[in-house]
Amino acid sequence: SEVNVQTSLYDSSVAGAGGSVQVVTKGGSNFLHGNVYEYFRNEAFNADDANLKAVGERRPEMRRNVYGAALGGPLRKDKAFFFISYQGTREANGATDQSLYKSVLIAPGLTNDRSTATLMKIFGVPSIDPISLQLLNLRFPNGQFLIPTPQNAEGRVTGTALSTYHEEQFNTNLDYRVGAKDLFTAKFFSAHAPVFTALSGSYFGTPASLPGFGTFINVDNRVLSLQEIHTFSPTAVNEVRFGYSLIRHDEVSQEAVKDSSLGIQRSTASQYPGLPLILLARDQGGASIGTSDITYRGRTPSVSIGDVLSLQRGKQGLRFGGEILHSEWQVHAAVFSYGEIDFPTFNDFLIGNTGASQFSRGSFGFAHLGTGLTDRDFITNDYHLFVQDDWKLSPKLTMNLGLRYELDLPPYDSQGRIGGFDPALYRPSMEVDGNGFPVGPPAAGIIEAGNALPQY
Repeated sequence: SEVNVQTSLYDSSVAGAGGSVQVVTKGGSNFLHGNVYEYFRNEAFNADDANLKAVGERRPEMRRNVYGAALGGPLRKDKAFFFISYQGTREANGATDQSLYKSVLIAPGLTNDRSTATLMKIFGVPSIDPISLQLLNLRFPNGQFLIPTPQNAEGRVTGTALSTYHEEQFNTNLDYRVGAKDLFTAKFFSAHAPVFTALSGSYFGTPASLPGFGTFINVDNRVLSLQEIHTFSPTAVNEVRFGYSLIRHDEVSQEAVKDSSLGIQRSTASQYPGLPLILLARDQGGASIGTSDITYRGRTPSVSIGDVLSLQRGKQGLRFGGEILHSEWQVHAAVFSYGEIDFPTFNDFLIGNTGASQFSRGSFGFAHLGTGLTDRDFITNDYHLFVQDDWKLSPKLTMNLGLRYELDLPPYDSQGRIGGFDPALYRPSMEVDGNGFPVGPPAAGIIEAGNALPQY
């Protein structure tokens, strides 16, 4: 198959303001053809990472294996043809941004001795919060601390965690000549791609994530395309297309630790039992532990039907067509449902304080929890019409003349869970006093910010 990306000016038969992407897949013929292929790569020829080498860590694992096969040929000579293909991908990678953490600050002086007395002595704090003490002494099944011991006097750690990517792709094409004037084509594509990103607890603007709190991502893609081409005459051809696609995207956090085992209580724990996102020393650029800030499930089905009539009249090639597109976005996006606890400094983490303290020097931390309606079902319908005239004035000059009309209706939620703007309710009338200030609420409508100013 091949992908053509046309970014220059294209004619009115193509919709959208960006580049036009056209995917051309292989088809069968009267001869049976096939191929088998395999590709493998590992870390043997990768360069060492300077940060890992400095702390005695090995070169990150990098294994990528891509393999597949394709077969095409006749189902019935000169009438029906098939083409099928499969590709599998297996990748384990410890060198990506989602796997490699470099020189992440933990705390200078932190050792494997994490008793209350030792911590109070090293960090000069009056007490140690019981939950913080549990987190500091918590170990994974491999024996490593949840909060690792620094590798140098600056209190920093460098290491790698393994992310994985698997994918299964299937493609099937069928071409059938119904008669001398009709060609029917069907194409089906399927892809299943489970992914695990090892370091994904943090988000933009927060400290780097430590291992143990990755994200399981599952992406499924289905595409069905049906096409019927009817030839009325050598100068008149009609093409009818039907398309269906479904994209499923799920993201679920790795719950290596549950807050209930540590004594942390929150209202969303029954549905999201993992550890909240905890920023250990925000103002110092420290690390973060805990689950990702978002849990996501999305379904995006879409259906389209279009028709194009092509006519050749002397030097003019005329095309008339239209398309109807129905799209949905069924989404569940729970943001901060595990909660977030932000400590300005590591000492604030030790004493369990998110407010200002003698350690944070006036800087405040915070804690928050996201709740509410997290589901939406967005629906939109688009209607497109076009006419295109490609007029060849001479062997060296062709004029491409086109007109396109698009009615792209705004999306709405099937359950009415989003606000909409009604121009009829904008700037509602209000009673005003002699100075022009409003003295009473409007009968109906939207109250604007700053409505105490004389604007009515």
